Amino acid sequence: MIINTRPIDLAKKTNALLQKANLEFLHIPLTKIKKLTPSSEELSWIESLEEFDSIIFTSQSAVKYGVFYLERKKFIPSIISIGLATQNTLKKSNLSSQVPLTYDSEGLAELIKKNNYKRCLVFCGNKIPRLAHHTKVKIKKFSCYESQDHANPNVDKIKGLIGSVVLIYNLQSLKVLLDHLKMNYLKQLNLVVASKRIQKNAASMGVDSCLVAEGPYDEDMIKAAIGMLGR
Repeated sequence: MIINTRPIDLAKKTNALLQKANLEFLHIPLTKIKKLTPSSEELSWIESLEEFDSIIFTSQSAVKYGVFYLERKKFIPSIISIGLATQNTLKKSNLSSQVPLTYDSEGLAELIKKNNYKRCLVFCGNKIPRLAHHTKVKIKKFSCYESQDHANPNVDKIKGLIGSVVLIYNLQSLKVLLDHLKMNYLKQLNLVVASKRIQKNAASMGVDSCLVAEGPYDEDMIKAAIGMLGR
């Protein structure tokens, strides 16, 4: 059994791939995405895009809820996507973008440095982007969505599913899972996570069986899960 924990907005592709592979799975969202209205200050930056060297989209949700603000703009700076999934979502709006060599904040920082950008506008959630800790360039945050903890995730369905694999795409989902599922049940499960940072946090919280997928994408996560299941 594989448990997909992605929010409803992002889970359709994952579920479709699991179904296509004839894998037994459950969809139990641990987080949910809420659209936010940017502040008046953030909206003012959209009216002065020429002041920025680059626009950065940190997730598919950032594209979904933020790309609208770029419509009918005569000038749009160079665009960077955090990864291929975000890049493909942008393509649906006929916007091209660069992607870093590694699909994380460190990779973004390296690409910014390589291109000698000095000022970037980051389309993201309501939290301060991790990128700000990895670069000294001027970063302005454009908050267009919020990733919220699911108040009552249906984790009871997971209890007793010994040997099942839980897909964890971000640190927030890991924390929600640990908040709602007792450790004795968690130790009966295997986790497939999207990054070493998540794995490190899982280990510090007492999780024993945790594998980092080759990449953060659905295909990578499912491949790792199949390997853990021994199929």
